[in-house]
Amino acid sequence: MNREATRIEGNTLFGECHDIGKMQESEDGREWQWQWPKDIGNGYMYMIKLRPGLILGIGDFLLTENIEVSFDYAFSPVVLAFSLSGCMYYSLSTNEKTGNYHAYAPGRCIIAYFPEWRGVARPPVNHPVSCVEIYMDPVLFNSFMKGVHNQIPGNMRDLIGGNNEQIYYQETASSFACNAAIQQLLDCPYKGSLRKLYLESKTLELITHSMARFIIPSPATGKPQLRPHEIERIQYARELVGRDLQNPPKLLDLARTVGLPHPKLNSCFRELYGTTIFGYLREIRLNKARSFLDEGRMNVTEVAYAVGYSSLSHFAKAFKKQHGTAPGNYLKEVSSRW
Repeated sequence: MNREATRIEGNTLFGECHDIGKMQESEDGREWQWQWPKDIGNGYMYMIKLRPGLILGIGDFLLTENIEVSFDYAFSPVVLAFSLSGCMYYSLSTNEKTGNYHAYAPGRCIIAYFPEWRGVARPPVNHPVSCVEIYMDPVLFNSFMKGVHNQIPGNMRDLIGGNNEQIYYQETASSFACNAAIQQLLDCPYKGSLRKLYLESKTLELITHSMARFIIPSPATGKPQLRPHEIERIQYARELVGRDLQNPPKLLDLARTVGLPHPKLNSCFRELYGTTIFGYLREIRLNKARSFLDEGRMNVTEVAYAVGYSSLSHFAKAFKKQHGTAPGNYLKEVSSRW
């Protein structure tokens, strides 16, 4: 039976928190974690200030009570948000107007900016939520994108160029590269100062993979520039290639799905990403293989099959070529860290 939602005062990005269970804060005030009250649910929300203007947030919880969490951030960040599970609904108020924005759908990511971050969050009930959020000061975000402003869509270019009075909101499917970085971030193997360094490096990697999807490479001199609809289809092809590493689509099927002749798909893919479709597939397979080995839960044979290699010798040769060492040696190195 649906009941009226309980209203809870939330956080302001390292500001005050009220009535939301047990909160722990680090001695330097750079990290805090709070637990949901037991009568509402279980799990936690965690935030760490990695550097000035860059904050990482991680949520992993399951609620049993219908609640609303109000928030009013102390500054207006550019937000990158990713969902592994669970859907979140946000109502944001800007200039006395309220808009409903659906975010955190599983497998989706958003990049957003609002001149005022004030509103209400509504977590799902009886459904696990796992999410990662990155908060960036617009000035820092601008510095990250220095030198590529002319390769970014116009509405995003306004934000990066310093027009902080405009709303920006974009939702896309989370890419394989982003998902791999998120998983490595969540499975951080280090503690202490190395842990913070590792989290910052993976956060920057996640920002890189996210923003690379919006950047249109400049065409080489003398080559025709790709049309917008061709770029969209090639980006979709790249997404499809990374969905199932064990059974990737054949080139003809991929071309048919995205609506381009397969010779043109190949040439345009190389022009846009600097590699062939097969080269891209090999790269993400081997990066995923390294991620599996980092986790230490599978042996080399299991990893090879998991990323789509039927020949162990071919896998070992390709892995060494990309990562500089044989997969067996890499696994031994990983095991020595534990």
